[in-house]
Parts: sequence; structure tokens; C-alpha cells
Amino acid sequence: MTDDKSPSFASAIRPTLDGKDVIVLSLAVFGLTIATFVALNLIYSVMLVAGVGESLVLTGPLLFFIEAVGAMGALYLVLIKARKFSWAELGWALASTGWLILAGAGAVVMYGVLISIALIVGRITGSTGVDIIPAPTNLTPNTVLGFVSTMVLGAAIVPIAEEFLFRGVLYRWLRDSWGLYAGLVGSALVFSAVHLVLGSPAGLQIFLIGLALAYLYEHTGSLKPSMVFHGVNNGISFMWIYLVMWSGAS
Repeated sequence: MTDDKSPSFASAIRPTLDGKDVIVLSLAVFGLTIATFVALNLIYSVMLVAGVGESLVLTGPLLFFIEAVGAMGALYLVLIKARKFSWAELGWALASTGWLILAGAGAVVMYGVLISIALIVGRITGSTGVDIIPAPTNLTPNTVLGFVSTMVLGAAIVPIAEEFLFRGVLYRWLRDSWGLYAGLVGSALVFSAVHLVLGSPAGLQIFLIGLALAYLYEHTGSLKPSMVFHGVNNGISFMWIYLVMWSGAS
């Protein structure tokens, strides 16, 4: 790992981001997410009045779609269009096949390690359940189409959007402003906090995953390895949900 003040691949990409960019982008993400939700409600309401549809029912894939539209739309409007960044300058850069394979394999290994740690802690404390293994919920459509849309949106599209936000923008800004360790820890803390607010109980696990994702970006200068890691991690979780659901396990 590079020392705290040395230049890195990620921080060497210019132009630089500033605090105003991060604040405006955050507000834009929130605003566009709400606007997308309202627009979908209006569309479903019109369809319901016309007798050609049903009322809006929130599912995992629909929430992933809303998140992706809010995140990618805000990135485009605030940084690409207004600030004249390119997607490459935000981290969409080439990465070697070796790093991509290593990222995918690393996600599998880390998932297994985190499950093992959670099981050990659960046995010691007497708690039940393992946070890193999600259970089926009413947000998970119990259909083949539900599974496919969950995998496409939740394990491919959303990881791309989140990596642009949390590593391409937040980590890079913290790293450039306060150094490597502030970037690693700060971005992982925010990443974990946001997921806790959204309902995930696995705060510590997500924090550790956030550290790994920022590490990948730091050492490659590309978001693609972290996107692969993130996507494989999410994909394992969703596959587990459907395995439990379709096997009839409790």
C-alpha cells in the first residue's frame, strides 16, 4: 500500500473534485431518486385509472432501478454535463484481466470469510442468524423474471452506479483532501452508513467490503475491479436468497 501522502493511481486522475461537487452531487442523487419514485407513481396511477395496470408495488428490482436512475442521472448532470468530467476521469478506465479475475475471486473469498466470522461470533454470543446471508423478503419477487431482474439490476447496474458514487467521487475526494487512510476509512464508513439507513443489518461486513473496494480503486486507478468485486458480492447474496426461497427452507 502507498503511504498516506504519496500520489496514487486514483488520486492522480484529474481534474480534481472539491467539496462543492460532493455536496451538489449528493443533493442531486436524493432529488432525482425522489423524482423517479414520484414519476413511477404517476405512471402507475394513470395506468390504474385507465384500467390497464395495477397500483405501484415496491420490489427489490424496482428499488434498484430507482437507485440506479438517481445515481447515474445525478452523475451525468452534475459532473459530466455541468463540470465537464469524462466517465474515464471518474474511474471508468481500463483494468487488466488479471485484476478483474482477482477482484471476482476476492469477493468470493471475502464473502466466505465474513460468513465464517459471523457464525463464530454468533456461536460465542448466542445470537441467531448471520447478517451477511440475507433472508427472502416481500421485496424479492418469487418468479424467474424476478430473479433475472434482481441479478441484472442488483448485481450489475447498481454496483456500477454505487462504485462511481462511493469510490469514484467520495473516496477520491477524501483521499485527495485528507490522505489515503481518511479516504479508505471515511468512504467505507459512509458506504456502510447508507446501507444501514436503507435497511441492511450487516454494517460491519459492509464497512469491510467498502475498505476492499476502495483498496482496489487505489491500486488500479480503475473502478472496474471494484465493480466486479461489488457485483459478485451482491450476486452471491441474491443467489442465496433465491436458493433459500425456492428450496422452501426457512
